[in-house]
Amino acid sequence: MSLPVIPSLWKYEKLVDVIDQFIDYRGKTPTKTESGVPLITAKNVKGGKLSPEPREYIAEAAYIDWMSRGYPQTGDVLFTTEAPLGEVAQVSDPNIALAQRLLTLRGKKSILDNDYLKWVFFSPAVKFQIGQRSTGSTVRGIRQKELRQVKIPLPPLEEQRRIAAVLEKADHLRSLRRQALARLDDLVQSV
Repeated sequence: MSLPVIPSLWKYEKLVDVIDQFIDYRGKTPTKTESGVPLITAKNVKGGKLSPEPREYIAEAAYIDWMSRGYPQTGDVLFTTEAPLGEVAQVSDPNIALAQRLLTLRGKKSILDNDYLKWVFFSPAVKFQIGQRSTGSTVRGIRQKELRQVKIPLPPLEEQRRIAAVLEKADHLRSLRRQALARLDDLVQSV
């Protein structure tokens, strides 16, 4: 599959050229506790959102030592590297600890909007590249080195923001529709 044709003011860029920071906690498993700082794992990243379940924690006293590779910021994009591969969400509360099988990506502010970055991972061309660069027979995974080479369509920054806002609004409307249909099902069941 070749990359789709894009408008003339857009270009394709490798992630390595537009990401300011890759925070990688793959291969490390923290000691979990009953309370403390919420631990975000690949299981929490689904369909563009962070799920609160399952709830896992690390001790507050261990947080600084654990997060030695970097701290997430509001708006950073979380990307699952395996089990499942390619799920994304954005950080809304940076007071979290990151577990293995997750990369945190932060776009270069003058080039890449993080809201747009989240949505670009849903595009078929980007998903295809991730699949092509992944390895494994039972569980597919991608190394950071390979993910860095994935090319994304990059419109001007204002266009990125507009696209992300439209997609976010559409996602919100889909969510409201699902809720309305669930309520309608409940009403039908009660009648």
